[in-house]
Amino acid sequence: MAKPTFPSMEKRQRLLSSLVVVYIIKFSCLIGALFTEYWVDADGYHFGVFKYCVDNTSTCQDVTSQLQTIEDPLLGTRYLLISACALVFICMMFCVTSISKCCGTDRKTKILARINVTGTFLQFILETSTVITFAHGVTQLPRAPQIGWSFYITICMAVFTLMFFFILLLTTFCCNKRCYLDRSSNFSSKLTFITPPQNVSVDVGKAVSVFANVRNASNVYWCKGKDQVIRISSTFRQQFDESNQKAELTLSNARLQDDGEYTCVAEKYGRNKKEIKESFFIYVHHVKPVFTIKPNDVTVHSGDELYTEAVVNNAEVVSWLHQGKILSSAKNKIAIKFVNGKASLRIDGTTKKDEGDYTCLAKSGTDPHKLKEESVDFHVSVSDAELPSFENVPQTVNIKNGTAIEMAIKVRGFPMPKQVAWFKDGEPVVRSRKTIMQYIDGASKLVIYDTGLADAGLYECYAENEHGNDKCTIPVKIKRVDHDTIECSICMDRPPSNVLPCGHAFCLECIGMMNFKCGMCRSPFRDYKPLYLT
Repeated sequence: MAKPTFPSMEKRQRLLSSLVVVYIIKFSCLIGALFTEYWVDADGYHFGVFKYCVDNTSTCQDVTSQLQTIEDPLLGTRYLLISACALVFICMMFCVTSISKCCGTDRKTKILARINVTGTFLQFILETSTVITFAHGVTQLPRAPQIGWSFYITICMAVFTLMFFFILLLTTFCCNKRCYLDRSSNFSSKLTFITPPQNVSVDVGKAVSVFANVRNASNVYWCKGKDQVIRISSTFRQQFDESNQKAELTLSNARLQDDGEYTCVAEKYGRNKKEIKESFFIYVHHVKPVFTIKPNDVTVHSGDELYTEAVVNNAEVVSWLHQGKILSSAKNKIAIKFVNGKASLRIDGTTKKDEGDYTCLAKSGTDPHKLKEESVDFHVSVSDAELPSFENVPQTVNIKNGTAIEMAIKVRGFPMPKQVAWFKDGEPVVRSRKTIMQYIDGASKLVIYDTGLADAGLYECYAENEHGNDKCTIPVKIKRVDHDTIECSICMDRPPSNVLPCGHAFCLECIGMMNFKCGMCRSPFRDYKPLYLT
């Protein structure tokens, strides 16, 4: 693309220097005419607009009476000439500014040029008014005076200003015309789209770019409706490379409201502004929902509350289905909520009718052509009352004196018993450092360390829920161990060889596997001593 030609910097500086010299000369001449006394020179006296006689001094005795008759014209001439000098200086500044920016494209340059031409014309009006005002006053004198050289300087400046006005007007007109011609030739080719923008699709939250190639364009911008996109949202960014004639629109974070029809507008500057448009669509699609927490299979007791929840991202609507039918909230029965990505289902007073397959269905959007959905299935079982029961109950426990008793059984029931209790010979078993009882998720365990003959007896495990209770019995027999046949209470194979600070004795191999805690009473220890049996 051809670029407009402008005067070189050297020529522009020479022109500016010449204008400054001319204005300095003109300004100097007007100042000289303002303060000199040779506007009128006759019969041996002379005076100017600043220096003239109106009193009865000896020097001005012959002219006092004459000057008093033209005092008002002299004052008018003085003020007009002062105004002309000030305007010359102002016009010089505007002229320098406008000519130094000849063929500029900004509006300010054009305004400066117009002000400069107008100021030069006003300057000519002031100088001409000065000449006419003084000439009219002089004609009122009784005797015809001789015009002095100061008055002729003012006349010459007025003529020079008129000539300069026409030269400046012609120069400004030619400069503007040349700029328009350069621009017209620069954009003589037809404004067209080489590659128009194409329709694009993007998911919510993602970025997308649209490109367009044009020919002979000065600027390219993008609109949605009647508004430019950069005014609609800060997520839009538009670029135009004039050298490559390539335009780009980038949407960094797509939203659902960004979906729709857009327009690419290409402009060509010149005497007559031209533009062309191309429309395209940006389709913003919903993102498929993702379950981060899914509802699991659950069993509830008849009459109890069923509560389950799910956490899902990118969802706008969440529905719950039972056996393929959509559930809706019902007072005192079903409560459905979906807040900040967390969906919950609560059913009060469950019955056998509430049993079956359930589905949690998440949808992103409501448009059936654009929405995306994800679902999770789970099963709900409604159980009737179940009394407590026991599994893995040993028939009997036989151990040797000094060893540990460990009894672990499985407790069942619906609802699951919250607590269980152990009894020995009808008396409750009490927790101690020697006796440990645990009950976790239906698993009950009783451990007794360092048993003696007194620990033998009939043990019972008792469980209770809302619908009843039950118990199981475990006989425990403890065999006495003679001194001659003493054995390690852990391995029951080797004799004890070392004694711990708590008093329990074990073989060296078993002590090495205890992790510094007694295998009987669980007391910590740091060292041990040899055991000597006699």
